[in-house]
Amino acid sequence: MTPRERHLWARWHRRLGAAGAVFMLLIAITGLLLAHPRWLGPGEIETTALAADPDRSARWLRGTELGLEVSEDDGRTWREAPMLAPPGTIIRIAFAPDEPSRVYVLGSDGLVSAEDGGRIWAAIAWPESLLTPWPELRDLALGTGGRVRVLTDAGILASADHGVSWRWSSVGSPGNADRLRDAIHRLHTGYWLGESGLLINDLMALVLVILTASGLVMLARPSRRNGRR
Repeated sequence: MTPRERHLWARWHRRLGAAGAVFMLLIAITGLLLAHPRWLGPGEIETTALAADPDRSARWLRGTELGLEVSEDDGRTWREAPMLAPPGTIIRIAFAPDEPSRVYVLGSDGLVSAEDGGRIWAAIAWPESLLTPWPELRDLALGTGGRVRVLTDAGILASADHGVSWRWSSVGSPGNADRLRDAIHRLHTGYWLGESGLLINDLMALVLVILTASGLVMLARPSRRNGRR
């Protein structure tokens, strides 16, 4: 390879390296922002679920990405529903067909219920043996006599006693391939260790930003020196 060819190769190598570094920098920064959308400032709260109280015509429950809200005046004003641990982004709100005072709220992080129409809420415990790894919660359906069904990406969870005990329904239960996909997804997103895993992913993204930015600076220095020669 002639000196001119080596010079051209080195020049294109630096350009491709710089382009790749900029791309990785954008991936790292946008990954951090996607994991922490509140860093971008407050946005419009989107309604993700809506249900009318069957016992009180002017009372409504509204689910959002931040939790549950209640209206007592037919939807003109809203207030946050008092609960110790909101279940994440609300997916579905459902009143029991044979017990109108019993209401369930399914969120991305779990299931909560109330026996008084939605004034005092309690989280429903999930059996760890059934939910390892944690599945994606998708929908909720209620039957009579305390029957509850929760649709997940791994199958259907069923309870016949208001959520006290659970089993996988015969309609669908997770197989080994589904568990492997879920495990890979949790490892990739950082949720394999819950909030600790998300923090580790954030730190690694910050490290990637620092390394990429410093690499861009180092790539730029030889070109400036060459320009002075």
